[in-house]
Amino acid sequence: MIRCKAFEFKQGKNIFYLGSIKAKEILSDCEVDVYDAKENPDGYQRRPQLQRARRFSDYLIKCKGSFDSTCFLNVRDAKEAHFKDKKKISPILCLGMLEINKSLYIVDGQHRIKGLELALKGGFNKDFLVPVLITIGNKKPDEALSFLVINRTAKGIRADLTDELIYKTIEPKKLTDDLKSVLGLITQRNIGEFALSVAKRMNEDKNSFWAGKMIRPNEGKTADRTVNQRVFTQSLSDAIKSCSTLKRAANIGEIDFVTRWLKNYWQAIARVCPQACSTKHWRNYSLLKRSGVTVMNRLFGRILDDTGKEPTIENICKSFKKINSLSDENWHKDGSFGKLGTSFTALKYIYSVLELELDTASVLL
Repeated sequence: MIRCKAFEFKQGKNIFYLGSIKAKEILSDCEVDVYDAKENPDGYQRRPQLQRARRFSDYLIKCKGSFDSTCFLNVRDAKEAHFKDKKKISPILCLGMLEINKSLYIVDGQHRIKGLELALKGGFNKDFLVPVLITIGNKKPDEALSFLVINRTAKGIRADLTDELIYKTIEPKKLTDDLKSVLGLITQRNIGEFALSVAKRMNEDKNSFWAGKMIRPNEGKTADRTVNQRVFTQSLSDAIKSCSTLKRAANIGEIDFVTRWLKNYWQAIARVCPQACSTKHWRNYSLLKRSGVTVMNRLFGRILDDTGKEPTIENICKSFKKINSLSDENWHKDGSFGKLGTSFTALKYIYSVLELELDTASVLL
């Protein structure tokens, strides 16, 4: 049983309880209803990311941090929770003792609670008080709606605002390496997250060439999925690092612009190499597999620079015409690119061939 003093208040028809629970108690009986297409299709939570949990654990231990916001929890079975010794302290507020006999479901705050679990394993105070907001009797669809509202209305801090906050509010002597790690102040990470967001847009947008073609985490291969989302993301990250236009877009969070440019880019590739990009024949080519995606995504920034103006499909195709080796024949499994494999040396060679032809043609023009 979990017991905690709590305030009871109403918002419309909903009743909430605001209080604090000891770390060791909240960890003893908390569940996360994670979505899984096969095992739990009615779930709604994301899979917890261990890296995020570790960062919060580091914040608690290394930076001597605290919970600066409540964790939102729910007791689905109303019979398993009781609010006792209730005392009215204002027309809209009561104070009492909340007793919970059965599992709390985490609606918001799973990474903080997972981070707390890791911290306790590292010797963190088991009696540390965790601020919580609790509902009683809400069903799974109610939890899912709350989760959706919380996460769809929240917006991450833009990179430029992050810089402003760091420079204006955190004294240099307080910006320790541990705090930098917790805040994710690493260029590589910012670019990686941006590239992942673009990759997801490309995979989810029905008007994108890549709609439904990427193998997402926790998903297996199917006949219509050609490459891992991670391969797509990593190669796009490489393009962003090497192109000032893309790096600037990533720094200010212009996901819409980069997604539109990349959609045009791959539509242009499909025009230039129709066989290698066709639903019927793509398996006989390497263009939509690891080697082709890695090389062509890395070339994205170079093509943007070459167009010199709005990267429409037509303008990108003009740049592709400068690259003689960009053809169905070369990407075929028996072609000059297709038979090289996916080693680092092979991918570097293919990229260098395409880039050299682009550069040479541009100089001659």
